[in-house]
Amino acid sequence: MADPKNFTWEPPDKNISIANARGLFLEAIEAIAPEVIEWLREKAFPYFKINYKEISDSYSLDVKIKTFTEKLGPRVLLAKHINDLLSWSSYEVATEDIYPDLLPLKKRIDEWIDKYFLHSEDDWIQRQSLETMYLWAMYGDIDDIDNIRNEWVSSPGWDCWPHQKSLIIELPKLYNTEMTRPQMQKAFESLCKKKIIEYLDDLEADRKVQGWEKRHKKIETERFKWLVYSQIKGLSHRDIAKEVIGLKPGNTEKTRSAFESARRMIGKGIATAKKECGIILRQAASPGRKRKT
Repeated sequence: MADPKNFTWEPPDKNISIANARGLFLEAIEAIAPEVIEWLREKAFPYFKINYKEISDSYSLDVKIKTFTEKLGPRVLLAKHINDLLSWSSYEVATEDIYPDLLPLKKRIDEWIDKYFLHSEDDWIQRQSLETMYLWAMYGDIDDIDNIRNEWVSSPGWDCWPHQKSLIIELPKLYNTEMTRPQMQKAFESLCKKKIIEYLDDLEADRKVQGWEKRHKKIETERFKWLVYSQIKGLSHRDIAKEVIGLKPGNTEKTRSAFESARRMIGKGIATAKKECGIILRQAASPGRKRKT
C-alpha cells in the first residue's frame, strides 16, 4: 500500500493546484533563501506588531484614535479591526487620511517585495506576509522557536481560521492549577492534534465537493527551487545548471549538448512554475551571465 502522506489533492483539469504550487514556492524560499523571511520578521513585523497591539487593546486603540484625530482631524479613517490589518486592500488605499497608521508597514512590505523580486499576480505574496505576521503576533514572542521563526506560518489558499479560533477559545479552558506541567502539556497537545485532524478532514471534504482528485504526490518539484534561484538569488539558467545541478559544458559535443538541454529544461521549468504560482518574473539576464542582485 502506498504511503498516504505521498498523496495530494489536485483539480482534475490541472497538473497542480494554485494553492499547492504557491506552497511549494514558499517551501523553496524557506530552504534556499531564508533571508527573505528573516528580513520580513526583523524589518516589517515590528510595525505589524504595533498595529496588532493597538487593535487588540481598547485603551491603546483609544490613544491611537485620539492622537491621529488631533493631528489629522475627525474624518481620518484608521485600522480599528483585525480585518483592516489583514486585508491588503486596506494598504492599497492607505493615504494620510485613509489608514495612515498602516503606511509605515506598507512601506516596509513594498520594500521587501522590491528587494527580493516577490511581485505576484493578485498580490498573494503580500497577503501571505500579513497572515504570517498575524500568527507571529498571536503566538507572542517566538524568537526561540527556530522551526517557526523562519517559516511561513500559514498556507496560501487554505482557510484554517475557524479551527484556529476554536483552538484559541478552548485552550484556556484546559488550564487547571491542580495539573502538573507534563499533564497540561499532554492535554494541550491532544487538543491541538484534534483541531489539526478536524481541519484536514474538513479540507479533504471540501476538495471532494469541488471535484478534486487524490493523486500520487509529484516528485518533480525542482522547478520551484529553480524559480527561487533565478528570481531571488539572481542566477541565470546556465548558472543554475552549473552550480545547482552540477553540470559542466565540457569540451565535447555530447557534453555541450547535454548542458544546453539542461539549461533549456531549467528555463521551461521556471516558466511553468512562474505560471503555476503566479509570480511575476524579474527582468531576464543574458542566458550565460549571472544576474546582479
